[in-house]
Amino acid sequence: MIFARNIFVMIACRLLLYMFCFCGYTSYSQHLDYVFSKIIGGKTELKNLLKQEMMYPSESLKNNIGGVVTINYVINEVGEIKSYSIKKSINKELDAEAIRLFRLLEWTPAIDGNTPIATSDNIDIEFDVKKFKKYVRQRGYNTISYQENILPDTSLKIYNKVHQMPYPLVKETTLSDFFAKYIDYPSRARIENIQGDVIISFIVEKSGYISNVQTIKSLGYGCDEEAIRIAKLIRWSCGINYNKAVRVRMQLPITFKLSNDFKDNSYGEQR
Repeated sequence: MIFARNIFVMIACRLLLYMFCFCGYTSYSQHLDYVFSKIIGGKTELKNLLKQEMMYPSESLKNNIGGVVTINYVINEVGEIKSYSIKKSINKELDAEAIRLFRLLEWTPAIDGNTPIATSDNIDIEFDVKKFKKYVRQRGYNTISYQENILPDTSLKIYNKVHQMPYPLVKETTLSDFFAKYIDYPSRARIENIQGDVIISFIVEKSGYISNVQTIKSLGYGCDEEAIRIAKLIRWSCGINYNKAVRVRMQLPITFKLSNDFKDNSYGEQR
């Protein structure tokens, strides 16, 4: 009786393993080596983008309407958004704003083993009137204002070169002066005498804030994270192309250089 029960359990386990390996969208190898598609910059980037770019529709704001819009999407093997649809709706104007915010995001593709693949998933965009009013106080504007005769480009296309490239709006004479003033040199990098450039890539949005920040050239030892932090302190003029405010992709080198007072001595201690 016990032997028969053990045989039954063994057969049932093999059947479940077979179903797991060969049925549905996920294989056993995916379970071990599968990496989901990700927003560039992760959840932190999504949170920052909502703070910077959300434009709460006027009627919903006036009537204190909020909630969560859920978007179903497909990201292809090169990280492009191929399709999207509303899975959970609030109303037309909040749905439309959720889609606009979603389309501002850039992605890395899912990886199965070593192979990039297309994948489908959901993302939630939250609308909360109290949070939005806090965002407005922090960023200093409710809606984006542009120069006279400049209109926003609604296509959300990303440009590499435009007639008027974005430029940093900082009080310092140069960005080098700005970095020298505000960089908090990572302690690990000081100890190991790490110096050089971190190069980051980002999109200057029409708001003048940056999004989709990622490291192109890394130094490690905390320098990459510090480069991203300081880059996000900078507000930019928006890019302009044919009298339209547009999104522009840019790269920025941020130099980490130790003064002689902080270089490691021959005994491995800091002066």
